Amino acid sequence: MYNIYSGVFCSRTNKNCRFLDYRQPASYPERFSDSAARDTNPYGITAVEPNPLYLLPAVVGVAAGLVVGYGYFSHSLTDGYAKFIFFLNIYAIISSLATGSYILQVLNSNKGKRRFGIVIPTVLLMIAFFALLYNLTYTLYPFTFSGTIGDTPTTQVLSFIALSIGYISIGESFNISPERAEIQILAAIEALWNLFVLSLLISFFL
Repeated sequence: MYNIYSGVFCSRTNKNCRFLDYRQPASYPERFSDSAARDTNPYGITAVEPNPLYLLPAVVGVAAGLVVGYGYFSHSLTDGYAKFIFFLNIYAIISSLATGSYILQVLNSNKGKRRFGIVIPTVLLMIAFFALLYNLTYTLYPFTFSGTIGDTPTTQVLSFIALSIGYISIGESFNISPERAEIQILAAIEALWNLFVLSLLISFFL
């Protein structure tokens, strides 16, 4: 005579027992499926928690531009321009890609008004980033810009902040013109970043 208890098959005569192997079809827990559905937006992009380290290149650029720009005011350079502007454009591309990725993460993982509370400071950071890059370039190499530019360190920075705001919003230069093709590339990088962020905002909020 045999008894079966909790998956164990036993015999009363010889007291031999052996375990039965039960297998159930694999299935995902309901809570896991629900969370996965919540973490995927209507466009099929899986949400990733925003990583503030993506803002680090822009923050470093702002700090360096501010310190060096003020420190070298009225002390222009005569050589090294080609290497300097090449490095500056590459660094601007890296910072733009990093902050753009951060904004994409924010839009994927947050909803409603909370998005604006994170995206707006990031946009302001990039305005300051490009403004201080323009200011640093003009401080070291004054031949790169022409037009109405402040004569003191503070007014000069304010002039390039106005230029950066114009480029990133309405495409206005406020009577400041880049005189070198490399500076035009830097301004184009800012305009492309603005176009990218604007496209993201339109796609997620409409």
